[in-house]
Amino acid sequence: MDPTLFTSTQLALLAHERNHELITTTALLSTLSPSVLSRQHGLAILNLTIASQRTGLGGNTLIDLELDSAVSAKSGASGDDAGKLPAHTIRPGDIVRVEEQASGGAKRKVKAELGERGLEGVVSRVTEGRVTVAIGKGGGNGKSTGGEDADITAIDKLLLSTSATSRLWVVKVSNDTTYLRMERAMNHLNTLSEAGRLGTLHRILFGLETPSPPDHTALNINTVEFFDDTLNESQRAAVVFSLASPEVALIHGPPGTGKTQTLIELILQLALRQNKRVIVCGPSNISVDNLVLRLPSSLPVVRLGHPARLLPGVLARSLDVLTTTSEAAEIVKDVRKDMDAKLSQLNAPWKAGGKVRLKGSARKEGWAEFRALRREFRERESRCLRELLRTSKVVVATLHGAGGGLLRGERFDVGIIDEGSQALEAQCWIPILHNIDGPGGGIGKLVIAGDHLQLPPTVKSESISASNKPAVGGKLKLPPNLPKNIPTSLTTTMFSRLLTLHGEGIKMLLTTQYRMHEKIMAFPSLALYGNKLIADESVRAHLLRDLPGVQDTEDTREPVVFYDTQGGDFPEAAPPLEDDDGGRALGTESKSNPGEVLLVVMHLRYLLNAGVRMEDVAVITPYTAQLGLISAALRGDGSGAGGGGGEFENVELGSIDGFQGREKEVVILSLVRSNEERETGFLREERRLNVAATRARRALVVVGDGETLRGRSEGKGGGKVGGKEEGGDFLKRWMEWLDGVGEADVRYVSMDEAVQGAEGLL
Repeated sequence: MDPTLFTSTQLALLAHERNHELITTTALLSTLSPSVLSRQHGLAILNLTIASQRTGLGGNTLIDLELDSAVSAKSGASGDDAGKLPAHTIRPGDIVRVEEQASGGAKRKVKAELGERGLEGVVSRVTEGRVTVAIGKGGGNGKSTGGEDADITAIDKLLLSTSATSRLWVVKVSNDTTYLRMERAMNHLNTLSEAGRLGTLHRILFGLETPSPPDHTALNINTVEFFDDTLNESQRAAVVFSLASPEVALIHGPPGTGKTQTLIELILQLALRQNKRVIVCGPSNISVDNLVLRLPSSLPVVRLGHPARLLPGVLARSLDVLTTTSEAAEIVKDVRKDMDAKLSQLNAPWKAGGKVRLKGSARKEGWAEFRALRREFRERESRCLRELLRTSKVVVATLHGAGGGLLRGERFDVGIIDEGSQALEAQCWIPILHNIDGPGGGIGKLVIAGDHLQLPPTVKSESISASNKPAVGGKLKLPPNLPKNIPTSLTTTMFSRLLTLHGEGIKMLLTTQYRMHEKIMAFPSLALYGNKLIADESVRAHLLRDLPGVQDTEDTREPVVFYDTQGGDFPEAAPPLEDDDGGRALGTESKSNPGEVLLVVMHLRYLLNAGVRMEDVAVITPYTAQLGLISAALRGDGSGAGGGGGEFENVELGSIDGFQGREKEVVILSLVRSNEERETGFLREERRLNVAATRARRALVVVGDGETLRGRSEGKGGGKVGGKEEGGDFLKRWMEWLDGVGEADVRYVSMDEAVQGAEGLL
C-alpha cells in the first residue's frame, strides 16, 4: 500500500466528515433562537448567572453557572425544585459557549456583539442546579491563541459587560479538536513516508514488510506465569501470542468472551514481567475506563483525560486528582489556594446590595497578581505532572487524547488499542506516531483488540449518503485512480484492514463466552465465528426462570422465542411524505410497525407477570421511528398500546447500534420490516444483526415477518464483511435457523390476540 495515497485519501475523508458535522451544527445554531434551542432541542440553557470561579487543572478557570434566582422565583418553583435547571442535553465533556443573553427585541448587531464577548470552554460538571465550565487558554474562541492569558481577558470582558440584571446562556458548539489531531497524524505520517523514515512497525501496517512470526521459544503457555489463574485456554493463548509477537498482534474478541480480562493480563505481563512501558488507548472514554477499573491499585497507572468525561471510579488515577492528592502535588497546593482567593475578589460582576464592582486600577492590579500566580502555578504543576508521568508504568487515554501536549517527551514500548473495530484508523495512528521524533522513537509493538464482525465506527456523512439524502458539506473528492487496497471509507478500520492484509496468522480468537445461553449463541457462532464459540458452563443453560423470584412459565423457560408475523396482518407503516405543515416530515427514512409494538408490549406483560424485573429487560430495534412508537407505548400518556403511566418506565429502550457493547438478561428485538416486496433495507447488514442477536444473556425474543426477512437472499446492495457478502444470505439463514434447526419457540399470533395481549386481557 502506498502510504502517501493512504494519507491523502484519509485526509479527504476526514475533511468531508468534519465539514458535514460543522455545517449541520452551524446551520442549527445560526437559524434557531436561543429559546428554541433550549426548549425544543435541549442544546442551550438560558437565564444563568455566575455563582463562583476557581482554578482547575493547568491553571484554567472554572466558572460555576446557576439559574438566576429571579427567574426561578418567577417560574413559581419552590422546595426541591427551586433553582433546578430546565431539561437539557448538555453533558460533562461538551464544548460550549457562554454568552450574555440578548433581550427579546435586540437587533442582530447587538446579538453579534454579545457573541463576540462570549467565552468558549468544556463542561466539567453538571448537577440539577449548576453547570461548571472550564475556560481554556483561547478564552473567547476556544483556540490556544492570543497568549496564555487570553482567557483572563475574555472572562474580564464578559464580567465588565454585564450588569446587575444581565443573564447568561450556555449553548453546545461543535468540537473539531479530534479532527485536528487526526489530520495532524496523517500529515505527520505522510512527512515520514516522503522522508523515508517509516519504522518497521509502520511498514508492516502498510504491508511493505511482513510481520515476524511469534517467538515461542521462551514464551509459551507453559512458561508464562499468569497473574489471573481463572483465564481460560483461549485467553491464555491470546496473551502468550501477543507477548511473543514482535511487532503486531490482533485479539479477536466476539461478544462475551472476556476481552477486557485478557487485556488486563496482557498489560500486567508487559508492565511487570517484561518491564515495558505501555500506552493503552480506545476510541471512547468508557472503553478505556473499564480497563483502568480492573487494573490493580499497586500498578502505577495514570489516566489522561478531562475529569468530566471519566467514570467516578477512575478519577483517583486521573491527572486532575493526582495533582491534588499525590506527594508531588504538595508543591502546587499553596499557589492554587492563593489563586482561588484572588478569584473570589474578582468573582461576581456585581456585589450584594448594589455595590459597584471592582474597577479601574484596583481591578487591573488584581488581574496582574492573578496572572503572576498562575504563571507560578503552571510552572510548579508542570513539574508535578512530569513526575507523575515519569513514574507511571501504564498511561491510559482515548486515542485522540494521546495526541495532547501532556505526553510530549514521554516514550512507550508497546501500544494497546481496545475496541479497535470501533475506531477510525486515523485515530489509531495518533498513539502509534507518538514521540516518533523524540528520544528512543515511537512504539515498536502494537496490539489491537476488537471484533470486526460487529458494527464499525459511525460515520455520519456516509450514513446520510446511504439514505439518499442531499449531501451536506459538499461532494466528497478523493484522489483519482485509487488502487483497491486504499480504503475509501472511514468505516474501514485498521483492525479489519490488517486482517485482510496479513491474514489470520496475526490474529488470536477468544472462543469461550460468558454471556449467552448456548442456543442464543449458536447461530452467530455458526454463521460468523466458524462455529468455534463455546458457552461456559456457568451460562450454557441458564434461563430466566433461574433468576430469584421468577416463576417457571413458557415465557421464562425458553431461551429463544420468535414471533413470526408472516401473513400480512402486521405490515410496516409507510413513512409520511409530508408533515402537518405540508413540508418534508422529519425522519421520513425511518420505518415503523405498530403491530409489532403490540407484540412487544404483550410479551413484556408476560415476563413481568412471571416476576422478571423491568431492569433486566431491554427492547431494541434498528429503526428510530419504531423506537419512538415503542417509547410512546411504554412511557406515553396512557393513549399508547401499553397504557403509559410509567408502567414500564424501567425497561430499557434503545437502537441496535446504541446497544453495542451492552447486555441484558432478556432482550426483545423488533425487526419492523414486513412488506409484499420483501425489502429489508439496512437489515441486510450482518454486523448489525450480529450485535442484535448477541445482547441477551438468558432470553432472546425476536419479533418479525419471517416471510419478508427470508425474501432477500441474493446479497444485493452490500460489500463484503469478513469474507461474506454484506447481508448476503445471513438474514435468510437466521430466519431459517429460528424456524427450524435452532429449536426456537416459534409463535404465530393474530392481530386480535396481540391487541388483547397488549392490553393485559390474555
